[in-house]
Amino acid sequence: MPVRATAVKRLKGKDLPASWKPRKAKPIPPDPPADPGDRTVEVTVFNDADETSLDLVGGDRTRVTQGEWLPRPPSFIDDGDSAVFGTSSTAEQGGTTGRVTFDADDGQVRISWKNPWVGPNRITCAVPRELACSARIDQSGAAQATVRISKR
Repeated sequence: MPVRATAVKRLKGKDLPASWKPRKAKPIPPDPPADPGDRTVEVTVFNDADETSLDLVGGDRTRVTQGEWLPRPPSFIDDGDSAVFGTSSTAEQGGTTGRVTFDADDGQVRISWKNPWVGPNRITCAVPRELACSARIDQSGAAQATVRISKR
């Protein structure tokens, strides 16, 4: 029986039939995008200032500059009480930033925070000299922040 000759291509030292065609490679899918809400900050404020109520100041002094409230801050925090409020990101690969201002007997208490998509989380607290403030925040995507307001 005679041997039939066929056209042959060479690929990396291997003989392949002439009819062989490489398959088109499928692209590797990208990582899924971040879902809105991937960055949050939950702020817990403890009012340890004797006989001092903290009353929320509205308007531009209390607002979310990036993201949305989750939940909103209360209208006041009585002496000896605490309150939990926070913010959440709303954009893919977005962070969250917010601030609140409370009126106290001795002046205003200002708390601001941020949990960026990239970079460290931050929280700051400014109080009148008659009060003291301690604030800390962890470095997770779902950050927990604690603020204590007390008398000096």
